[in-house]
Order: sequence, then structure tokens, then C-alpha cells
Amino acid sequence: MAVPIDAAASVRVPPKRRARACRSRVASLRNASAVVIAAVLIVIVTLAMPAIAQTAAQTTTQTTTQTTTQTTDPALGRRIFDAGVGRDGRQVIGRAAGGSLPMQGGAVACANCHGANGGGGGEGWIEAPDIRWFALSKPYGARRAGGDARPPYDRAGFARALRSGIAADGVALDPAMPRFDLAEDEIDALVAHLQSLSDAAAGGGERPLLVTLMPHSAPAAAERLLRGLQTCPTAGASARAVQTLPALRVIRYGAADDLDTRLTALAGSGSVAALFAPYLVGAEAAFAGNDAAHRLPVLLPMAMRDLGDDAQVLFALPGLGAQAQALLSAPERRGERLAIAIDPEIAGREALAQRLRTRAVRKGWEVEVRIGADAVSMSAGVDAILALTGPGEPVAPVSPRLRLWVPAAFVRPAALDAWRAAGARVRIALPYPPRVGGDPRWIPPADAWVAAGCELMARLPPLPQRPDAIDAWRREVAALAPLRLGDWIDLPADADADAAIRRVHLDDWPPDGR
Repeated sequence: MAVPIDAAASVRVPPKRRARACRSRVASLRNASAVVIAAVLIVIVTLAMPAIAQTAAQTTTQTTTQTTTQTTDPALGRRIFDAGVGRDGRQVIGRAAGGSLPMQGGAVACANCHGANGGGGGEGWIEAPDIRWFALSKPYGARRAGGDARPPYDRAGFARALRSGIAADGVALDPAMPRFDLAEDEIDALVAHLQSLSDAAAGGGERPLLVTLMPHSAPAAAERLLRGLQTCPTAGASARAVQTLPALRVIRYGAADDLDTRLTALAGSGSVAALFAPYLVGAEAAFAGNDAAHRLPVLLPMAMRDLGDDAQVLFALPGLGAQAQALLSAPERRGERLAIAIDPEIAGREALAQRLRTRAVRKGWEVEVRIGADAVSMSAGVDAILALTGPGEPVAPVSPRLRLWVPAAFVRPAALDAWRAAGARVRIALPYPPRVGGDPRWIPPADAWVAAGCELMARLPPLPQRPDAIDAWRREVAALAPLRLGDWIDLPADADADAAIRRVHLDDWPPDGR
């Protein structure tokens, strides 16, 4: 780098021009120095460029984040959430049904499905989750049906979910969830609004749920019940205005110990408003034996046996106890002998047997109680059998005076046909009238529960948004007027024992139209 200076110093010039040359050399020296300094700076900058670029990027990111935070319009996020209105008043566009159904504006407002406070909600059978930011971003997100927990959302994952319908765990969201055309600033504003909803809900807990129980290996009647509830009309028989039906969460259970575990978890969550039309046929004893389950109201349970004296059952069709007592309402039979045969798996069988014995004795019967699966088949020496167990087929000749009384839970058509063919007079008890009007066809149990369930669902008050409002909601439900389906079913919220007995329908076997 010294070469240009040395060369400039050795140049010969005339004397008259030395002053100018001197000044020229000084200028040259200055220029050369500038060149040296510039060259050194170029080398330094070249070597430092990666670090400078990284620092600049970090600074830019920090500045952008700060600017976004500082410039996010909270009112914009609220408008998108409440009304589907974006920046500059534009109508937000969303595509539901996997992208094939375009909607806009109020039709895609978040509050429609997720509730005014973002705590969740739903329409019909679609359950919309809690989307307040603390629920979306918590380390262990909501669990899917298979038990896997979804990872938390960050801002980028949330944007992908809104635009592409892909959840934080990479699973496609429900087709009912629209895919939105939101700009970056609109997403920032929406995140800010969800954060404000989290702050407002501080400590509010999980959104209350309405839960139905179904077995994993569900029989046809259970699946028929589930499909019927999924397709409930949104207006009742009295031609009321169209209503939004509450969403139901389906919890599947396996064996008795699995049901016990799930009931304990549901009762302990503090977020279950009620169990709605749970299918408990064959699982009544497991339910009755779970103390935690008794803390949950059970609306319209589909059960053939009683759920225990401590269960909080509302809008229940007459159970096993009421049906058995209705069968004992025949005229007095002084001196005749009655055998009460009871399945050993019936919950509270001792207390039930005592109630039935007391009622029968008052009617003048001489009573014996039999416990066991084969307690019905031996008919010798008795005039009537009240079968609270599967009747099987008769194993000995039957007296033509014998009466066999069977509640709905233990009706086995082939066995009853055999008893009838042997000469017994068979009578059955049902929790609802099996026929409507002059139609001789029987209404299957699942169809009866669906009809009552859809009517009840349409009448329920809106689910509360916070767990601390569950008790008030339950009181509202208990105070609802009786369900009346024409002149077919009249079902109060909480009927006393005598009223339940009066609602039992008795019919001779074989019934017409079965």
C-alpha cells in the first residue's frame, strides 16, 4: 500500500512547479491515505458482514414485533371475532365443508360457534372448542378422542389453522371449521383479542359440557339412539321457532372398570353440566356403584334398570322398580303364592326386593324371593312369578293358572312365546306406550328415547359459559315444564314414585303388531 506514495515522491518536476507539486503530493498523500482507510474498512466490513446481518435481522424482528404489538388494533380483532368484519370494513370470507362452501361476514364470525367469550359452544352435533388464547397456547392442549394431547399453538400455527385448516399437531380440522382469507395484521388483531378474552376469563376454568355416554361395541339400539340425536330437528312438535341445539360430547366406554374410570374423571373435571341420554343398558350396576357419578345430573338415561337411589336422574322414563310395582297392581290375591325372581346383578336388589315384598304382602300375596338366573324356570307351587331376571324357558309343566309378569328389561320374545305356548298368562311392563294412535306397530325403545331426547334438547336453557354457573343452569333444568309429546308421552323432570308407577304401560303377551 506504500508503493503509490514512494512513486509520487520520486517524480521530478521543475522548480516553479514545486509548490504546486508539494501541494499535489500532499493531496496525493491524502488521497492515498483515504484509499488505504477505505480498503481496510472494506476488509473489516467483509469479515464482519455475517454478524452484522444477523444483528440487523434480530433488530428488525424485534422492531417488527414491537411495532405489531404497538400498532395492533384491538377493535379490529373484536370485529373479526364478533361480526366477521375485517380491515376497512371488508367482509371476511371463509370456506367451510373442507373449502367447498364459501361464506362471508357474520356467517363466519368466530362467536357464532365458539361463544361470545371464546369459551366454546356449538350447534347441533358440532362442538366448537375453547379458543381463548390461554386454552390454545397452554403446554398440554385438548385431548383428542384417541387420548393424544395436541401441542400448543403459537402465532404461526394459529395462522396456518385459520388459513389452511391444519391443527397444531398436523391433523386436519373439522370440515365445519371455515378456512379464512385473513391478512397478517388481521391475524395479529385476532390473536390480541383472544388474549384479551383470556385475561377477562382469568381463572374461569374449562367450558361446561353436555356429555352422552356410549359403549365402544355399541348394540344396534345404541347406534340408533346416537344417530337419532345427531339428526334432531331444530323445532319441537309445537312448531316453535327454529332453535340452536346444544352440542354434545360423546364419551365411549368399554367394560365396567373403564366406565367407572370415565365417570370419576367426568365428575371430577368440574366442567360437565349433565349427562344427556347416556346409553347404560347393561351398565346400570356399574353406574350405580360409582359414587362420583351421583354428583352429575343424568337427563333421560337410556337404561332398563334403576341407576341407584342416589343418582340425580331427571326426565327419566319409568325404571325397573316402577315397572315391577306396576305389575303388582293387580287385584288382591288372598292366599295365593308369588315368587319374586331377581337377577343378582341388579343394583340395590335387596332394597328393591324388600319394597316389592311389602307391596305384594299388602295385596294379600304369600311371597318368596328367589335370587339367581334360573329363579324363574321353576314354577311349581306358585301362582305367579314376577321376573326381574331373564325368564328362560319353562323346564316343567306349567299350571294354566300361572301368571308370568316381566318388566321391559327382561323381555325375551322367544322365551315369552315358550311360556305362552305352555299355558302361562304373560304380562309385560313398558316404560312408554309402544303404539301411537291406531297404528299397531310397536315403536322401538331407541326411537322413543330419540323423540323424547330431541324434545328435551330443544327445551334446555343455553349451556353456561363458566363452571361457576353450572349449578344455576341445573336448577333451571330441574324447573322445566314436563315434556309432552302429544298424547303419547308426558314426562316431568322429577316424578315421585307413585307418579312413575302410573306412567308404566302394561300389555299382554304377545302384543298385537310386534
